[in-house]
Amino acid sequence: MSCNTIISDGEIHAIYANVDSMYGIRFVMNDCRNAETSKYVHVEVSENGENLLDKPIIWDFLKESRCFTSGVYAKLAKYEQIAIASKFKDLKIATKFDESAIEILRRNLFREIQITAIHDGILVWAKLFYKFANSEDEKQIIAQFQKYLFQVHGMNSIERSRVLQNVKSVKDIPKKVARPIDKIKFVDWLENEIKDKKVALMLKLYKDLS
Repeated sequence: MSCNTIISDGEIHAIYANVDSMYGIRFVMNDCRNAETSKYVHVEVSENGENLLDKPIIWDFLKESRCFTSGVYAKLAKYEQIAIASKFKDLKIATKFDESAIEILRRNLFREIQITAIHDGILVWAKLFYKFANSEDEKQIIAQFQKYLFQVHGMNSIERSRVLQNVKSVKDIPKKVARPIDKIKFVDWLENEIKDKKVALMLKLYKDLS
């Protein structure tokens, strides 16, 4: 296919084979959407016949599109969808996939990875050092986290200050506070907070590969 000039099937396969050579990797759909400008790929990843994903990973590899990093037009990769199966989330598979993707995409001269994160993916990708395309989104999440500490954890101002003193960005939000065993998770609480506003908990993040 002509869009193999953007990135080859072998290189996409290598993103996941690099993590574990025993993974079964299958291209569900591999499509040159716009001839030489875009390569759209659905990937399934399994181990011993068991799917590691709730849904296939969807990539859109673009020969040229606008980067959040500097506003320039360059080669970039978009995660259209990635959802690790719940039983495998504690294995840090997303972290391993991300590290491998960065290596392969840099080798193929991609300038940036972009992702539209939803629900707890917002915290996951932020902790993998993805930046928010809109800095105001990050400020709002931290402000909401402070409200969560009061409403859900019942923390007073001194207790909240103790937690927040080390929270300079979303990636600093402590997991044990955001995902308590006996209380509603921060992302679930946040989603409930915005439901009345009819706004989806869906934010754009990116990672600079240059």
